[in-house]
Amino acid sequence: MVVVALLADWAAIQRSFLNLDVAREGLPELFTVALRNTVIYTACGYAVGFVLGLGLALMRLSPVGPYRWIATVYIEVFRGCPRWSSS
Repeated sequence: MVVVALLADWAAIQRSFLNLDVAREGLPELFTVALRNTVIYTACGYAVGFVLGLGLALMRLSPVGPYRWIATVYIEVFRGCPRWSSS
């Protein structure tokens, strides 16, 4: 890593990546696109989770045996998975 840092053409890197004029032009669009995508992905994730959860809940309450078993197995498998928290 040290050899790469010593042999790098820092002037070319500065012209290509640290150009503030390019950043001033591109950042507003970057933030608006990122915000739009975040809202779209959040809404889609909520909708899919809601539909999946509602479907599993109705299957678990169903009088049809195979539906109940499928929903129960699915719910218990994911309920039994360990949580990977950072704390």
